[in-house]
Amino acid sequence: MKLSDYANKVLIVNVWATWCGPCQQEMPELVKMNNEYKSRGLVVLGLATTYNEHRGIDYVKDFIRSKGINYKIVWDDGTMAAPLVQLVQGQAVIPQSFVISRDGRIVKHFQGFNPYSTPQFMRMAVEEALNDKGKS
Repeated sequence: MKLSDYANKVLIVNVWATWCGPCQQEMPELVKMNNEYKSRGLVVLGLATTYNEHRGIDYVKDFIRSKGINYKIVWDDGTMAAPLVQLVQGQAVIPQSFVISRDGRIVKHFQGFNPYSTPQFMRMAVEEALNDKGKS
């Protein structure tokens, strides 16, 4: 899978881990945004990386099921997450989320999760990207 597979879609790409408390706090917000904006062209992708998930893919699948995650989770060997983080000169922290426009530009990058501000700012970035008709 490549991000280019989602050309003409707005993406939220979220790098997370099962053991990460802030990641777990963020997940219900990502589910809400997926439900709210899917019909307008938003795709939410969660990246579970081999670097962060030492218990393996079956553990991650069970975790996703138990949390009611309804967006796509990708098992990533680092070939997707690492270049994104490097592109924005991000730190090696999780969660990290990227709002990516229809034409592949990173509109907004989030490191960590603040329950009081991150959802609001992420929604603003998603709305901006969805309303940009430059490439629809």
